[in-house]
Amino acid sequence: MDTDAEGRMPDPPRVELWALPKIVEIRAVRVRYRQPRQHMFRGQVVDAPEGVEFLVRTDGEIPVRALAAALYVGDVELAESEQVEENLYRFTAFPEEADRLQPGAPIGLGWVGYPERRARTRYRFRIAGEETR
Repeated sequence: MDTDAEGRMPDPPRVELWALPKIVEIRAVRVRYRQPRQHMFRGQVVDAPEGVEFLVRTDGEIPVRALAAALYVGDVELAESEQVEENLYRFTAFPEEADRLQPGAPIGLGWVGYPERRARTRYRFRIAGEETR
């Protein structure tokens, strides 16, 4: 056990709580679900027959913390996400959000509720194709 000259434990290394990895690749697709996906909208469970999914590859892991990561497409905050594999995440825009997505809108990664802290990227919103799941 390391201690300093006075016998105290050293301070733990400082962690930057706002840090997120960089987006290295992103692909947006419109999907239709074989079985509607349920999600919360204005305090109610709603069925979504379709949505826009963003597959986001990053240069590192998104930290797990009490505050969730969000993908910002213009001013639309997408908080519904899941990790698909190492450094690959799926963010979903259900119809209520998808209807507000503007072609060419800038895309950034940040934390839910803090759009001013999002990291801007070179990526812009566009649909790559349509799929059925």
